[in-house]
Amino acid sequence: MDPMTTIPKDRKPQRPFALVLLLGMTVLLFLLILNRYGEVAGAVLSARVG
Repeated sequence: MDPMTTIPKDRKPQRPFALVLLLGMTVLLFLLILNRYGEVAGAVLSARVG
């Protein structure tokens, strides 16, 4: 078997709850950032038009 695909026996097991929580918080952060940029873009565009 290829040594790159074997999992070491002394490796600490991953905690799936922590991984899911981290991914969820990252997605939430990106959504909040995109929401803020959308508000800023709308304000800039309305200021230039008006």
